Amino acid sequence: MAVEPEEIADEEVISQRISVGRADINAPRPKDQNKLSALRGRISPGEAQLIVTRGKHPLTHEDGVRRTTAGELRESGFTVEHTPNNFNPNHVTITYFGEWDHIAEELFVSCFTEREWHREEAP
Repeated sequence: MAVEPEEIADEEVISQRISVGRADINAPRPKDQNKLSALRGRISPGEAQLIVTRGKHPLTHEDGVRRTTAGELRESGFTVEHTPNNFNPNHVTITYFGEWDHIAEELFVSCFTEREWHREEAP
């Protein structure tokens, strides 16, 4: 059953997967057609890793998430749309109103004020 897109309120948390040793994705890659993906809600590093890699990579202490709110992104000129799909009902698409240049990248990065890293449990 397909999940219908919903409005995302300004106060809703938006999470994006990050990883040590891998550059944060602060601008769309050419294949992404001027869009970035993120996750709706306060997603844990483990949940983000599972969703984004579809379980193909093991979770380590190098995996994390960064968080902001939809309102922070919108105040900086970005759009935030709920774009669920069959694999990820919490998928969010972020676009920028103009050219996604180094200024837009800096604005995007400045929106994320919280980071959380996966903590491996001791045996």
